[in-house]
Amino acid sequence: MRQVFLLAAIAFVVFLPAFALAGTGGAEFQSVYSCLMDWASGNLGKSIAIGFFLVGLGAGLMRQSLIAIVIGVAAALSVNYLPGIMDTLVTGII
Repeated sequence: MRQVFLLAAIAFVVFLPAFALAGTGGAEFQSVYSCLMDWASGNLGKSIAIGFFLVGLGAGLMRQSLIAIVIGVAAALSVNYLPGIMDTLVTGII
C-alpha cells in the first residue's frame, strides 16, 4: 500500500507542473473576446439595455405590476454593467 502511495506521489510531482500552465494560452480567442466586449459595451449593448427597459416597462403597465418593471430594469442594468465586471474578473484571475 505504501508503494502505491509513493508511486502516486511521484506521478503527481512529475505530471502536475504541466497542468499548471494550462490556462496561460488562448491568444486565438482574443479577437472574439474583444469583439464581444466591444459589442456589449458599445451601442449594441446600450440598445439592448434600452429594449429590456422598455419591454419591462410595457409589461409592467400591461400587468399593472412592479415586478415586470423591476425585471426589465435589472436586465438593462445587467447588460450595461456586466461587461465591465466580467472584464475585471477575467483579468484579475488571469
